Amino acid sequence: MNIEKKWKRTSLGEFIKLKSGFAFKSKDYTKPGEGTVPIIRISDIQQGKVYTSNAEHVPSEQADVKFLIEKGDLLIAMSGATTGKTGVYSEDNIAFLNQRVGNLKLVNEEDSCLRYRDYLVQSLQSEILKRAYGAAQPNISAKEFESIEILLAPHHEQKRIASKLDAIFEKLEMAQSRLEKVPKLLKRFRMSVLSAAVSGELTEEWRDVNNADDWEHVSLKQVGKGFNYGSSAKSKKEGSVPVLRMGNLQDGKLDWSDLVYTSDEKEIEKYKLESGDILFNRTNSPELVGKTSIYRGEREAIFAGYLIKVQGTERLNSEYLNIQLNSPHARDYCWQVKTDGVSQSNINAQKLK
Repeated sequence: MNIEKKWKRTSLGEFIKLKSGFAFKSKDYTKPGEGTVPIIRISDIQQGKVYTSNAEHVPSEQADVKFLIEKGDLLIAMSGATTGKTGVYSEDNIAFLNQRVGNLKLVNEEDSCLRYRDYLVQSLQSEILKRAYGAAQPNISAKEFESIEILLAPHHEQKRIASKLDAIFEKLEMAQSRLEKVPKLLKRFRMSVLSAAVSGELTEEWRDVNNADDWEHVSLKQVGKGFNYGSSAKSKKEGSVPVLRMGNLQDGKLDWSDLVYTSDEKEIEKYKLESGDILFNRTNSPELVGKTSIYRGEREAIFAGYLIKVQGTERLNSEYLNIQLNSPHARDYCWQVKTDGVSQSNINAQKLK
């Protein structure tokens, strides 16, 4: 099918007229209440919708009906860094249009589809921005907006297109909602596996088959060693060796993206890390105190004073200790024994042992 025979090549102004807002004066702003009306500014347009929760208000007698906004109206930012962003006004109460905001009204409401209007304008974002950034200050005038060339679908096809897009985007939103739940589900699953691992449940069948020794309950000091505090010397932005801090401990691993350094040979010699060392965060917020990561010798490093270094022994594998200290059981223990300050909590080496 030749789309040109069914669709009409025309200017956007033949389908939509852009009505500019009024320059309400800030001295007339008043508290919301009876006898006042909200005025919509660019900042009230967010993520495809228009919100009045933070809108300024003016006395209703100062609002001209020419700038009235009604439910279903599509508004557009006409200037500034967010030029071209749009939002649908979906509230039952009326509002009024402030300057630098445009109201995109259909020329012929009977033969046009509102939802098609919304999707059409969204599809023209790159063209709107191209025209808006022609000057030093981003700005799109009504004349410039309405001169954009479009291929306009017949009314019956507008409704069909809008309906199809509604269905597609509804499925996308549902998929997005499910995806947003995945990290929480993965975290819950990870904690469940960790709990099973450190309680012996995960390897119970293996132990039965291989006649392995039963587990025993011990304190960390019975099987671990070290329990040393890190360097209290001031670190620098540059230096020869990284100084690992509490922010570098992330989910049982080390994050090397935000580092400070030292070149002090004595500090390096005293606090140098060895592969397999466990770093325990002794001071942090109540939620984060006790977080733990393992150093696997990725690069030469020392550790800072808010961390405690623990080392494995013949009876205690360092990788296993890292799993243990990140388990729900260990997190619960940290929550119980922490000492709370004004904004931070602390767990000293004695409590860790």
